[in-house]
Amino acid sequence: MLQAFQIGKKNDKIDAENLARYLAMGLLKGGKPVIEVIEDLKAIFRMALRIEKDRTALKNRIKKTLDRAGIRPKGIDLNLEWVREFLHYFLERAANLGEVINQIQTDLEVLKSHRHKIFKNVNKFIPYFEFTLSSAQRSMIRQDLVELDFKTARKRLLAVEIDQLILERPALRQHSFNLSTIPGISPFSAVWIIAEIGNIQQFHSVKSFLTYCGCSPRIVSSAGKVYSAHISRHSNTFLRTIFYNAAVVLCNFEKKESVLKEYARQVIKRKRPVSMKLVYCIVAAKIAKITFAVLKTSAPFNPRYGCDFNKRNFKDRGSKFSLTSKNLIRKARNSLRRVETVQELGLLDVHVSNLAGQLDLLLKEKSLVIRSEL
Repeated sequence: MLQAFQIGKKNDKIDAENLARYLAMGLLKGGKPVIEVIEDLKAIFRMALRIEKDRTALKNRIKKTLDRAGIRPKGIDLNLEWVREFLHYFLERAANLGEVINQIQTDLEVLKSHRHKIFKNVNKFIPYFEFTLSSAQRSMIRQDLVELDFKTARKRLLAVEIDQLILERPALRQHSFNLSTIPGISPFSAVWIIAEIGNIQQFHSVKSFLTYCGCSPRIVSSAGKVYSAHISRHSNTFLRTIFYNAAVVLCNFEKKESVLKEYARQVIKRKRPVSMKLVYCIVAAKIAKITFAVLKTSAPFNPRYGCDFNKRNFKDRGSKFSLTSKNLIRKARNSLRRVETVQELGLLDVHVSNLAGQLDLLLKEKSLVIRSEL
């Protein structure tokens, strides 16, 4: 039947004719349906990932410049608001680190909202009190800090846009809330998982779902023996990373007790002498299985099996599910305010003012929503 098709030289016209014949004979299977909203969400999340990679590069560059100047404080996180504010203040003064901290200590109006955290961490700066920055180093760190603040505000604004998309779709919002009840999965990751998966009904079994997520090991056979090898790389890279990071959070940072937390504790006890990476892969596969069940049943994760479980209460809480808060928007606005103080940005000033205007409007809207809920 297929021998009538053209064989030999190929071009687009011949391929199109052959595909038309396949379709007429009923040999083509239906593909994955394209959901426009899901595709848009997926593009936004991947844009946020690119911004986060740029932020990581900028933070590493700032640390490297400080390291060349001899300032190597441990445990200083550039994601924290007070650290960036302190660095901005330090760059504005041609003095060593000790003199700058003394100025902050004597003048009560300087960095008023961050004084407590600065003096709480002052012991980390004491060994470097005599060090200062050259003019070139100040210039490089200043430009990197401005770019870091701008990209931080952009990422938070993307979270606001994602929030607005799911507000218009109650079903998507409820599914996101259900996933966020799984320990280790944040609200941001919950929406991203749904964006990458699409329709859960396309997976007929949990095994096919785990394979797509990269949470199942490869099977290698030799001489009649079957071995489990490393996890398959022919899978969705983003889902594999999300579930692995969720396992790391559950094993190391999650404090709330649940059956999943107890399972992670048992896996650590059993596999830790071998490899912690193996522990994370096993726990990630367990989280992926629970994700499949939560999406299939459209019910949140129940951390206490056998106890009373009020689905109506969880449905009400799901209607208020949100990625953003007034505090997050205010932090983004503060980041842009620091960027606006720098005059050497050129054309970047236009984009900064536009973003700042959008964030001001969002702050007003968020305040109205909070008042209406109260």
